[in-house]
Amino acid sequence: MPSQTRTPLAGCIKWLPPKDELAVSDTILDDGCYNHPVLLLTSHLPDGKAHIFIITSFGGVDLETKFPTQLEARRHHLPIAPSPAHPDNGILLVLRDKSYKLRKNSYVNTRDKRVVQVDLLRPYNRRQPDPCLSKKSFKQLCQYANYEEPFIMTPFDRGVPAESTPEILAINRAALRLLEAAQRGSPHEIESSVEQYLLYAESGRRPQSTRDQAVRDHHVRTAPSAAASRSERQPLLSAAAGRENRTPRRYYDTLPTTHPILPIYGSTGDEKKPFDWENFWKCMKTLAWICASMAVLYGSYRTGCWVVDVVGRSIIWTKEAFEPTAGRIKGVWSSIMPI
Repeated sequence: MPSQTRTPLAGCIKWLPPKDELAVSDTILDDGCYNHPVLLLTSHLPDGKAHIFIITSFGGVDLETKFPTQLEARRHHLPIAPSPAHPDNGILLVLRDKSYKLRKNSYVNTRDKRVVQVDLLRPYNRRQPDPCLSKKSFKQLCQYANYEEPFIMTPFDRGVPAESTPEILAINRAALRLLEAAQRGSPHEIESSVEQYLLYAESGRRPQSTRDQAVRDHHVRTAPSAAASRSERQPLLSAAAGRENRTPRRYYDTLPTTHPILPIYGSTGDEKKPFDWENFWKCMKTLAWICASMAVLYGSYRTGCWVVDVVGRSIIWTKEAFEPTAGRIKGVWSSIMPI
């Protein structure tokens, strides 16, 4: 049976339908949660469930108008662009597609994390793909809300002891490398990672290193019965068995993991980071404000100099204009009032 590719849902915005449109068994949330957009926090949980945050528009008013003095209530809501930035911490979440506009200015309520069935959710817009937060904004949201994706037991974990063995750790590492290669989209890396993953999954072997050998020696010392059984079976294997062709089958199944892909320590990715236009325009805006302020200050200085010069010239002109008149008045006064 061909495998089904699961679309990553973490960070996407869906719509939770009205309560009266759902079955009674599915109406386990508060009444104020229904008929609202929701933000998914996990791709999927067991039994087809997912963690969500409720998104609200406050009836079209902004956060500061809704809670003018309630700082605690404002703290639990983060705005999504094009809403105004948070009045207290300046956070503004943005969508991956910046040209996509939500129906109203919206805010994510990070106070209460809720669990719903994924199949109950509907598309936010039936005519367009679901809007998703950008990777940077989703990471910022999770850090702000102290949210961590829960550990989910994978098929490789079921039916095995809780203690991890070197083989299981190697399989998990190979799975992470495969997912990372799939994200980069390199066909050569994907093929190489699939071969390595299937080789580990079928044989439980991995490349030997000094540290790996030390761990394996430790397991051999702590499990003598297992080592003895392996040594007894070894002579029965033919020499050709070790050289058999282990070419994997060309199929690509959904890997048993839902955990986020983390970069391998010490690796240098081939991807170039996209240019940070948002930070660039912020710097340009700051530079423009500085230039405008300097222009205003210089204009004020020149205007002040001109005013002082005009006042000085006016005083001199007034003095020169009235000096002859003052002389005649003095002469008349002297003739009237002789000394």
